[in-house]
Amino acid sequence: MSEKILVGTRFFIHDEINQVLFNFEGEDGSIRIPFITGDSFCVDIIEQPFHYKVVTDDECVRIEIYIRREIGIFEDEPNLTYTVFNDDREPEVGEGGGIGGDPGQIGSLFFKASCALRGLLKEMGMISEFTELDPDTEGILVTHDDDGGLTFNKVDGKKRPAMACTTLFGGIQMKRPYIDEISDAWAKDMMSLDEKVELAEDGDTDSMKSLANSYLNGDSDAEEDPEKAAYWMEKAADADDSESQFNMGLFYAKGYGVKRDFVRMIEWMRKASENGEEDAERFLEKFGTMADELKKAENGDAQAQAEVAEGLMKLGPIMDQAGSEEDYKESVKWAEKAAEQSNGLGLWILALAYEHGRGVAINTKKATELYQKGADINDPRCLHNLGCQYLSGENVKKDAHKGFAMIKQAAEQGYGLAMRDLGMCYQFAKGTPGNMLKAVEWYEKALEVLDDPDLIQRVMAFKPLADIDPHFAEDYPEED
Repeated sequence: MSEKILVGTRFFIHDEINQVLFNFEGEDGSIRIPFITGDSFCVDIIEQPFHYKVVTDDECVRIEIYIRREIGIFEDEPNLTYTVFNDDREPEVGEGGGIGGDPGQIGSLFFKASCALRGLLKEMGMISEFTELDPDTEGILVTHDDDGGLTFNKVDGKKRPAMACTTLFGGIQMKRPYIDEISDAWAKDMMSLDEKVELAEDGDTDSMKSLANSYLNGDSDAEEDPEKAAYWMEKAADADDSESQFNMGLFYAKGYGVKRDFVRMIEWMRKASENGEEDAERFLEKFGTMADELKKAENGDAQAQAEVAEGLMKLGPIMDQAGSEEDYKESVKWAEKAAEQSNGLGLWILALAYEHGRGVAINTKKATELYQKGADINDPRCLHNLGCQYLSGENVKKDAHKGFAMIKQAAEQGYGLAMRDLGMCYQFAKGTPGNMLKAVEWYEKALEVLDDPDLIQRVMAFKPLADIDPHFAEDYPEED
């Protein structure tokens, strides 16, 4: 195998892999310098804002450590240098600021990781494979394989990972600090609308996305235009851009620039999810059954009508440019159909619409009537909302005991919000004698179905008190 030099090759490694490389040792327990004169490569730690460059000559290996910054990412001078000689001289730590901790120890760790990486590549016979890469646009992404070993894959362009950068006011954020992307974006920002259209028509995905966003949000070059936004977004999505695929799914869900179509929404969201868009997977978890439910709803299925109404209600606040009114009006239409068949979920959705003015004018009296109809058929959501009204005296004559009974009835059906609020009733003696032990028990039951960090903190704070004195809350002052 040829021992070509790794001139300018760039590696991207996750922090956990860097930790593994830190602990690399040779067979005799020592760290050797497996470099040859002329070796030169760079390593970026993805989750940490550190970039280090390895340079060798006849007598030493020098590690130059840089901090990636949100502003001024590309610095000329390293923040720290660490030099290891090929003779008996002690390593030298160069001057540099901005890196906390012991500079010698930090330099030593980066040195060990660099040695380990170069050594592994040599053992695997992969050095010559990476000699022709352009470090400005290409690199090697190092990841774990299924067996726990390391794999080395070439990445370029948008396939390169977003990386941590220090922010101006402290902390770090993930972004894409690649000079070729940044300079390209700057150049395209300076283009006229016609020039962007020409590039987009020639197949430039970034220009397609830029045009889509211009027509989506409106700017100095283009007024908001839903149809043109959808046209260029779909062009970019067809070019396999995952962000645009997610946005097209959203456009079809909202009916923005296109006719609402939940089947197309699912198709685009699945493509986006397969391309790594985590938001697409979460979106499908919420709305992935809408197409099937709509078919059932159109055939008169009351529960499906209510499910469609609920989905549309949840879609309402999503995507400011599309607005919420059409979603809310359509939600009301399906909720009314379900409510006419005495469906509890439909009654609840319709009551919420009247209570908050979603697709209809606010009518709190009508909302309370609908909650009561749902409570009469033992719907837990309606029982809970009506119970909360009796506890507070909002829209009804205050009756804490009646409110407590309704919330308890809903909680016993496993409704998460009711279980949480039943715990509050016990903790603050609302409609029932205070009992901290029961309060914590209901909080813990609620956490089995709710993702509520504040409730977790509440359990941690009050469970010790409940264990000491179950009736601790009997004289606890009632919340306003």
